[in-house]
This record gives sequence, C-alpha cells and structure tokens, in this order.
Amino acid sequence: MSAGGSAAARAAAIRAEARKGLWRRIQAWLGIGTAVRRADAEVAKWEGGVEGEEATARLLAPLGGRGWYLRHDLAMSNSWANIGNCG
Repeated sequence: MSAGGSAAARAAAIRAEARKGLWRRIQAWLGIGTAVRRADAEVAKWEGGVEGEEATARLLAPLGGRGWYLRHDLAMSNSWANIGNCG
C-alpha cells in the first residue's frame, strides 16, 4: 500500500458510515447533525495523517536512488497502527 493508504481508507470508511441512510445524507448535505459533524472532525484528523505520511514518503524518496528499499504502510496484526520500513 502507498504511504497514507490505510489512513485514507479509514477516513473514507468513517465518512461513509456517517452518511449511511437517507436521513444522515440529508443532514450532511444541510450541514447539520452532530454525528456527521463528529465524523467529519475525525476524518479531518485521519486526512492530516495521510498528508504527513505522504510528506514523509517524499522526503525519503531520494534514498531509493541510493540503494535503499522503502516500504510504506505495513499493517501490524491486531492493531490500527502500521509501520514503514527502510532497508
């Protein structure tokens, strides 16, 4: 997976869950409803993580030309956390 891929997927899942059903979609469209607002605030945090992971990947990219192998977004079992690996 690319840098930030799992965080982006989590943000999309939170956004989709918050808009399940007609009433929630209407609330989201109107900008009302506490559940949708809370979900959007959580999504903003996950999307900030995506930006940070992508920025880190850009900074590390030159190492690839020097023989380093970079892996991003490696899942850890039984956890939402993930790791990157250079070697």
